[in-house]
Amino acid sequence: MIEADGDYLSWIKLSLVFGYGSKRLYKMLRHHLSAENFFYALYYHEEKTATEQEMIAARNLPEELIDGILKLCDNEKINIYCYESEGYPEKLRALANPPAVLYSFGSLDFLNDEKTKLQFIGSRSPSQYTKDIMPNIIAPLAKLGFSFISGYAAGVDKLTNDLAREHMADNAVFLAEPLDKCGDFTEYRKIAMGGAVISEFAPCAKLHAPRTFTLRNRLMTCVSDALVVCQEGEWGKGLDNISYATALGKRVYVVPPGDIFDPRYFGQRDLLRKGFTPLFSSADIVYGQNKDNSSAVDLSILDVNENYLYNPTVPPVKRGSKKKVKRMEKNKRYEHKLLTPQMLEELSETQRSIIFALDTKPLCIDELSIKLGLPAQELVNEITELELEDVLAQDVNKNYYLL
Repeated sequence: MIEADGDYLSWIKLSLVFGYGSKRLYKMLRHHLSAENFFYALYYHEEKTATEQEMIAARNLPEELIDGILKLCDNEKINIYCYESEGYPEKLRALANPPAVLYSFGSLDFLNDEKTKLQFIGSRSPSQYTKDIMPNIIAPLAKLGFSFISGYAAGVDKLTNDLAREHMADNAVFLAEPLDKCGDFTEYRKIAMGGAVISEFAPCAKLHAPRTFTLRNRLMTCVSDALVVCQEGEWGKGLDNISYATALGKRVYVVPPGDIFDPRYFGQRDLLRKGFTPLFSSADIVYGQNKDNSSAVDLSILDVNENYLYNPTVPPVKRGSKKKVKRMEKNKRYEHKLLTPQMLEELSETQRSIIFALDTKPLCIDELSIKLGLPAQELVNEITELELEDVLAQDVNKNYYLL
């Protein structure tokens, strides 16, 4: 076994007795010093709050089943993380029903680091629109060190996993079934080279847990810092994750529909109507997740036409422009690509003063008023004319800058 610390054997037995996602297990466990003490109290019928069925389940737990689980994990290099293991994901401990045991190909250490983790959800039959936009969202985020969380279904889940691996980003895949159900671990091992494949369902054991996808989704959402909805219909199963995210206070980003009349995007339509955050580019996620410390985030790798919205000191580049106009420093104080010297002379004295004032840095209307010694109301009309002439514009912080 690669990793299996803590009293994992007792935790495996308790998970099989109480089932997966059990709140009752932890409610009863707090009256005992350890998981081992708790299990043996059940085994010898000494736990007064236990039901007859629970005590019988503990006593009749097949030893060959436990041996089979341990042997498979040992042979296939499957890691075992129990609730008290050092590498157990810390965020999961906040759940009322955290998994007693996690089985994984690959280490879970990256789930405890400080990198932002994004869960991508969406249709199993994504449209071409979704296939086209996902690389443009994920690639820049991977370069910035974001990690990615997904399920293991066709469509958006697989796209997320493939793109994360392509760009060398940490990637966690959560299963709604035991690791040994597919019988072939080749793909799991490939994913584990840059992340992990995780299940809370014990291998070798018959799966009796109802709502396995619901149990899986609570884990995915809990370890994620935010959710990204790429494509969902009105009744898409991925929408269940939104309830978990909202309850945990996590931000939800929604890609705008490719067609507002296409039922394949009605889930996104409804989420946007409810006020969830629209996602137009990677910059929206970068800024949204680092809003309190955006100055420390390197936005330089993002598209400049998205970057300037959150970093007004970087002016947008007009689409189709071939050359960047350089300013002449010797003979003229200012040269604009649309304003010739003759046109500059035709402007009013106040308009020229505004242009020269903004030549240094963006300024708001009050700062311009102080710098020029003119009433703000008097400047408004002049500024409006310059905006109509595409000489200057206003950013999201209400600062005017030269185009």
